[in-house]
Amino acid sequence: MSEIQKSLFRKKKVEEGEDEVGEDTVPPLGFTKPRRGPETEIKNWDEYFDENFILETDNGRFNVYFTPPKDTKSPVFVFQHGAGSSGLTFAVVSKKIRNKMQEDAEKAEKGTDKDGGQVGGILSFDMRGHGLTEAPGTDYLLETLTEDFFAVIEGVWKRNGWTDEANSPPVIMVGHSLGGSIVANAASKRRVKKLVGVVVMDVVEGPTLESLHHMNKVLASRPQWFDSVERAIDWHIQTNTVRNRESACVSVPGVLKKDEANSGYNWSIDLTKTEPYWQGWFQGLSGRFLTAPAARLLILAGTDRLDRELIAGQMQGKYQLIVFQEAGHFLHEDEPYKAALSLVEFWIRNGRPPKIVPAFGKFRNT
Repeated sequence: MSEIQKSLFRKKKVEEGEDEVGEDTVPPLGFTKPRRGPETEIKNWDEYFDENFILETDNGRFNVYFTPPKDTKSPVFVFQHGAGSSGLTFAVVSKKIRNKMQEDAEKAEKGTDKDGGQVGGILSFDMRGHGLTEAPGTDYLLETLTEDFFAVIEGVWKRNGWTDEANSPPVIMVGHSLGGSIVANAASKRRVKKLVGVVVMDVVEGPTLESLHHMNKVLASRPQWFDSVERAIDWHIQTNTVRNRESACVSVPGVLKKDEANSGYNWSIDLTKTEPYWQGWFQGLSGRFLTAPAARLLILAGTDRLDRELIAGQMQGKYQLIVFQEAGHFLHEDEPYKAALSLVEFWIRNGRPPKIVPAFGKFRNT
């Protein structure tokens, strides 16, 4: 859960010269005192995505950020954020994915690699109860969130004329925290056309379930409001919640809403009200991930978070594991270039057509 686990799973040691963050250092009510850093400037969605629109579905009205792929041979990276976050959490990594693939495509066009010119698309959206999405009711069951995920994919595919498997692009589903559980559950239902890979970011079933009894304490330790969006960005940086300022400047506005009564901003969702669903979000995650009918990648921000099932799966070669040693829970925001490179390489390894090169007068796959 992005707003919860970031505190529970924060590294025990922070970088040299920075103070350790604990309950005594986080103002319980509001955050107004620290001066704004000189680089704190709110960034807009259109610096990172081509389109932003409201998608009308039977499940609700979903706020979508989208960049189309170069063609239907190029993949679409479908992102799902975690609890308390928004679709903008993937803004910077999305831009870096596109930049990397565009660079590779330009190099391929200059050479003879006709199959190396793919430039992927990006789909990210606000989960129900988050950001600018409007969905009826307060149901946050894993199955409900998964159906929302399907509804958004189906709606965007229809919007782009991708009506059958033959003319639709390959898909790599990427989920962070709770989003990882959603994409693993979605993969298990085999409803996404041309699914190439499933990527889970910084969530493991065992440690997460063990930490649930700390959740309310963690939520209570956060500021309840901020006097400005810039102050909220500063708080995320100063507490190491997000360690990359550019990422914070675009993602933090998406997790806030205007509080007219206090002339400030508070969290867009009250996560304490989702408590009845916490257990169900993560039970069975490891099993669903390990049996996903596609290539599997797990990216973690530390090496001490694998549960027994994932350890066994790793020994059996059931998935690829990447560890970002210098990142926090929001690893894709802290290390957006590294995350982008990992995702592009995952696509090249598992989804791109194999390159054929001559060897000793014969042809072979590489």
